[in-house]
Formats: sequence, C-alpha cells, structure tokens
Amino acid sequence: VKYQEGFIQVGPGHIITKPELLWTKADKEIIIPTDYSICIGFSLQTGTLLLLQCFWNYLIKLVVGARFMSSKEFKVYI
Repeated sequence: VKYQEGFIQVGPGHIITKPELLWTKADKEIIIPTDYSICIGFSLQTGTLLLLQCFWNYLIKLVVGARFMSSKEFKVYI
C-alpha cells in the first residue's frame, strides 16, 4: 500500500510518505484485513517456536536425561 500511495511534498525539499488520511478508499479498506493476517502470521510463528522448544526439551530429556536449558544445544539454538 505504501508503494502505491507513494510520497507527498510538504515543503520545499521536504518529502514524506503519504499519511493514511490521504489514501484512496480502496487502500483504506484493506488495512484491517492486512492487520488481522499479520496477527495470524505472528501467532502461528509463536506457536511453531513453542512447539520447537517443547520438541528440543523432550529430545534432550529422552536421550541425555539432562535439562534442556543448560544443554549445549540450547546455547547454540539461542
């Protein structure tokens, strides 16, 4: 949206991105669906990282019997 709406010149030599108030109606209508899709993407990413953390914890306990947070794999993972 920012690339289609572009920039405006406020003063001599002062160019800024166009504020949302000056966007076209079609571009204003896609703001809310875009925000929701970004939130869904972030929640899926967070859930995936949580599952990955649980998998590493399970794997370390199964193989070594040690705690995951103090393992070398965790330090490499971070």
